[in-house]
Amino acid sequence: MAKFVNDLVMDAALAAAGPVGSRMTICKAQPVNFADVATQSLMAPVVVVITGPSAGSPSGRQNLMPALADEDVINAATPTQANHVALDDGSTNLLVVTTIANAQDVQDGETMNLTTWTHTVLDPNP
Repeated sequence: MAKFVNDLVMDAALAAAGPVGSRMTICKAQPVNFADVATQSLMAPVVVVITGPSAGSPSGRQNLMPALADEDVINAATPTQANHVALDDGSTNLLVVTTIANAQDVQDGETMNLTTWTHTVLDPNP
C-alpha cells in the first residue's frame, strides 16, 4: 500500500512544535512535562526564533533551531552533564525534547554553547 503525507500536514506539525515565543532550555535530564523543565534546567530559558519549515534531510520537512552562545550555567553546584534540549511554549506545554550529541559536564559559573540543530518530520516509509 502506498503512503503519502502532504507537506502541508508536516508543516502544521512543525508549526505546532515551534510557535512564535518558544523557549529553548539546556537540561540535565529529559523533562517529562512543562513544569519539569524548570527542575531539569541548567540555564534560564531563552526565547528563540525558529526557521522553517523547509525541505527535510533525508526527506520530509524540518525546522532549524538556532544556536545558543555563552548561556550562564545554573542549578549545577557540582559538575553536571548537560545532555538534553527542551523546547516549550513558555506557558504550559513541553513541545520537543532531544538529546545533545556531545553532552558535556558543566558547573555554576561556567557558560554553555549549543550549535544549530534540526527538528525533522520524515516522509512515511512506502
